[in-house]
Amino acid sequence: MFETSLTVVLELNFVGFYGEERFEIVSNHQLFSSEYGRAASWVNGGSQTCQRILLTKNNSEFVEMADQEEIFGKIQEVLEDALGVDDDEVTPEATLIGDLGAESIDFLDIVFRLEKAFEIKIPRGELFPEDLMSADSGYIQEGKVTDEGVAAMREKLPFADVDGFAADPTVANVQNLYTVDMLCKFVGSKLGG
Repeated sequence: MFETSLTVVLELNFVGFYGEERFEIVSNHQLFSSEYGRAASWVNGGSQTCQRILLTKNNSEFVEMADQEEIFGKIQEVLEDALGVDDDEVTPEATLIGDLGAESIDFLDIVFRLEKAFEIKIPRGELFPEDLMSADSGYIQEGKVTDEGVAAMREKLPFADVDGFAADPTVANVQNLYTVDMLCKFVGSKLGG
């Protein structure tokens, strides 16, 4: 059974709090958390670059979670390779289709490259739902996405800015939901962050 407190003997650099949880930061190493399943932060060699750490069910093992900059950097490389764009074009706000020129065939390549870069599995249709806006979905009327369609988007695209889309739910704006930031949030969730 997991104990509520962990102790590791290393040079102590910092003691702090993540919410109400106390944590200790040491050298360039691991985490000391007071509660199972909670995330804590650590400082990498005093550089103030914080990363999130997640405790696994095996109380002796820690999994270091990538910070947002690292996730963005890898996604930037994936999109550069998959779409042939320059790194300065890949910004968090950039849309995959409108700004970066992705086509439907590119989505398969992007998924494959994300799986490889982050060592994750992305089931078919999870990142890019295939049937969400099909003609027979019942979610489109007179060139606009219905309220039911917007609700389905919130469920199937939890990391997209569906609220922003709902302000003008024309079918042409659906492509704007797929942004680099959405990819970062999706991958972060797959990594447990």
